[in-house]
Amino acid sequence: MTNSWAKMANCSIPLLLSLALVVPAMADTNLSQIQTSANQGDPSAQYSLGLKYYSGEGVSQSYNKAFEWYQKAAMQNHAMAQSNIGQMYYYGFGIPKNQVKAYDWFKKSAYQGNDKAQAKIDEMSQIGFVMNFIDSEFTKTSYHMINNVEYSPINDHYLVGQLSDSSSISESMSFSSGESYALAAICAMRCRNVTLTIYDRYGDIISEVIDADGTTAVQFEAAYTGDYTVDLNFDCQASSCLYKVQGYEASMSLDWLMYI
Repeated sequence: MTNSWAKMANCSIPLLLSLALVVPAMADTNLSQIQTSANQGDPSAQYSLGLKYYSGEGVSQSYNKAFEWYQKAAMQNHAMAQSNIGQMYYYGFGIPKNQVKAYDWFKKSAYQGNDKAQAKIDEMSQIGFVMNFIDSEFTKTSYHMINNVEYSPINDHYLVGQLSDSSSISESMSFSSGESYALAAICAMRCRNVTLTIYDRYGDIISEVIDADGTTAVQFEAAYTGDYTVDLNFDCQASSCLYKVQGYEASMSLDWLMYI
């Protein structure tokens, strides 16, 4: 009986040694295949390679390399890669912390149904943060650049609010004859199909822009002094969405501009 166990033990040792050699070889082959596919532009492989660099699995750990490969996949609309970029911006892993960029990447991922990204948006989406996000988009320093033209914000020309479901607002703003203007709008927290329209006093459309994302802007030149109707429409895909419409006055005539 003792001899039988000894023989089995002696047979097992070479087997265990061979398995120990096979497992790393398989891992090396798997990594090589991922790298080849990633270099060929496969977003799933690019995301997987990003994960490996992020954790240091089979490669030297590098947040910079992880970000690089996540970004390649994210640019091909890989939802998990977009969410992971958001995480890196949110916590400042390997890149400067930037909550505005984090929110933007989480939003891209959430649009594709990523529940983790949506949960992060819900966590971040307090009124104060989103309004800071809005202001960072449209009031950088003292002007907003549209088509390389400087626009100064008109302090009393703005609308801010919170709506839910498929929503619309209609308000009037007064502009002066012969002046060039822009209206910039943002809808935050999972807004889609944003439409910004300006009507004159006769109900005719002066300018309109439709965009699938949450930010947009229109330009126009006021034909008369008085009130114009501003309509903002969007589909809100969260429990509630925040919006802001800001008016800007141009420093030069729009006759020289190409309209958006």
